Amino acid sequence: MRKQHQVTYRYRNEDEHATELWLSIPEQAELLETNLSPSQQTSSCYNELHYFVIQPQSELTVTYQINPSSAKKVSLSSDEKQFYVRSSHLCYWDEETRALAQSIIANQTDPRAQAEAIFVYVVDHFKYVYPPKARGVQSFCELGKGDCGEFSQLYAALCRSIGIPCRVIYGCWALGKMNGHAWNEVYIEGDGWVEVDSSMARLQKYSKWQFLFSSLRTYHWKDYFGAAEGQKINFSYDGDIKLEPPFEQETAAKAIISSFPLCGRDFHWGIDSLNGNAPYLQPAYVRFNENREKPVKAKELLGTWAVREPLPWNLLFWTKRVAVGLLVCFFLLDLLTAFAVPSLVTGAVLLSVCLAFVLRGERKVLFSVLSCLVLGIMINSAI
Repeated sequence: MRKQHQVTYRYRNEDEHATELWLSIPEQAELLETNLSPSQQTSSCYNELHYFVIQPQSELTVTYQINPSSAKKVSLSSDEKQFYVRSSHLCYWDEETRALAQSIIANQTDPRAQAEAIFVYVVDHFKYVYPPKARGVQSFCELGKGDCGEFSQLYAALCRSIGIPCRVIYGCWALGKMNGHAWNEVYIEGDGWVEVDSSMARLQKYSKWQFLFSSLRTYHWKDYFGAAEGQKINFSYDGDIKLEPPFEQETAAKAIISSFPLCGRDFHWGIDSLNGNAPYLQPAYVRFNENREKPVKAKELLGTWAVREPLPWNLLFWTKRVAVGLLVCFFLLDLLTAFAVPSLVTGAVLLSVCLAFVLRGERKVLFSVLSCLVLGIMINSAI
């Protein structure tokens, strides 16, 4: 029985010119199938990059299996520490950033306590909004709101400014299609990488009810510093990733795609770069041909991906879906017709929904209580 998650990535080139694509394959992934061979494989910024040239009207399909992301107890080399405290385009920091970080940590001297104080600050002082109006730390600080990418980038910048190694993880939730997400890992000497998810903490603290019926496991907001729910797939480490072979800057085709504000400039995805670097790989970056005239579709920016959970979790996921669908049908039948579904049948279906939530580890206390209530009502009705 398959115990790992299976990720399938697809990119279809719908243009009449070739499209270049750099795809990040996580180091811990087991490659199962690819229909095209990469022209080049390189290691860049601790990421494994596969470079493809996708011909017109052709499709790239890559399938691999992988365990959900989990922080590791490792020791960093001096080069790695330097890399993860650097200032970059998306995680920009300066003396003003350092002064803010120093004011946040106050008299704390323990790096873990400092990192947690910064986590609490970011959660309390910034709002979650999707999609953001602009990308990058500076715009996030000015606007006071952004999505998971901005939360992660600011958290990294604040930690780095006081010498705590921190990286942004670009990936996705480990279920469904195109559920992109970004979070952090902060390095604490003796503990290794510690997972931090400030955007989820923000949502859990101020909008927790939106996840009531979600298939995501959730925690108390403070537990998003250090806890890992085991439902994230890592695509790449950090942003500002150097592309090999080099990304050749072109400007002729900018009319084919709208720009968006990134790091204080108008950025055209797939045409511009950050001094030859990709802003981030989630999980890919593309370069459109300079002769392209056809407008770019949304799915041509990143490609598409889908994640399948291991069989037991997948069965529980679909049990929930089917059972909820049946409950809706029962409600409509009762509302629109004279037919009434027996209460024991309705109760059994409702109980299966609650148990599926419990077995998947989603709001276990709440749905355990609801399971007991439903079961009690069913027993009462049968007597």
